[in-house]
Parts: sequence; structure tokens; C-alpha cells
Amino acid sequence: MFYGGVTAQENKAEIADCRIIREVGFPLTKKPDIKTTRKLALLDTCLRDDPPQQRPTEEVIRNGKKEFRAFEVLMVFADRTEAEKYARANGITDTNFGDQAATENQCRIIRVIDYPIAKKQIFQTRKKIALLELCDLDGRKMARTTIKITRNGKAEYKMFDVVKIFESRAEAEKYAKENRITDARFKHE
Repeated sequence: MFYGGVTAQENKAEIADCRIIREVGFPLTKKPDIKTTRKLALLDTCLRDDPPQQRPTEEVIRNGKKEFRAFEVLMVFADRTEAEKYARANGITDTNFGDQAATENQCRIIRVIDYPIAKKQIFQTRKKIALLELCDLDGRKMARTTIKITRNGKAEYKMFDVVKIFESRAEAEKYAKENRITDARFKHE
């Protein structure tokens, strides 16, 4: 299934930088209650939208730096074998066939937070269990609340959006299991 096209005239260096293969959830959505099906896809991460559009993002490493790039789906593969064959034939080296994604969702975490979030404490807040989005923040420049997370022994502060508030710990645990979210903590930090 093609979502776009790949032309023979495209520069090979550009293809190597722009085209990646990742496992992504379809349909592409940030809504937490939509069931997605994970599929391997060829993505174009060098979009030149005019005007810019809101699009999903994917993490890539370029020149030793992590960055999140908006992407467009060019092609969906039937299976890993087809994706590997396509990558070899077209010189695509930036591939992740879902081995890590199959076990863990790095961009979404579950935490207990003070909710609602406000810069000034004009609202009475309560401790709520929330699904937080760390990666797919839209491109608007705005101040966001940060949260301290620790991964691989390294602590860092990450901006986040609240995607969903859970009514109970059981609901949050069920959601985490169904969506492969392994970073879930239920004590307020």
C-alpha cells in the first residue's frame, strides 16, 4: 500500500537521511482510546510543508543528536521480511523493526500528578493518575510543565502533555498493559 511516492531521481544521500523504517500504530492518532495496529512502514522524515501541518513525529539520531521529526507514511510493509528486503535494495540504514517498540512505549508514561495543572495555584488540585505524552508534542512554542524521569540511571526533565486522566489504578494498569507502557509509577514524586 503506497501513501506517497519514491522517485528514482532522488538523491541517495537525501534518501539515507530522510527515509526510515519504523513500526508505527495505525491509524495515526494521539487519542488514547483509539485501538491501533502496529505495522512496519517506510517514513519520510524530511517534510517541507508549506504551510506546516501538524503531523506525528518519530525519533531519529543524526550527527550524534536525538531529534524528533515529523513524518509522512510512504509505504506499509506486509511483514518484516519485506521491510528488510526493501531496506537492503534501497540503501536504507535507519531501521527499527519494532523489537524495542514491541516491548516498551518510550514516549508515554503513567504518573501521579497534581491536576489540573496551572502556573499559579488558583485552582484546588488533586492527585490524579495520568497518561503523559513526552515525545509527540506539537510544534507550538509554549511553556509546558516538566517532569523528572529516570532512564538508564540518568535523570532528566521532560516537557509533557496530559493525554488522559485515569479514574483508578486498575484502569491505568490495564491501559499500560494493553499499550505496552512499562514506565508506570503510582506514587507521587
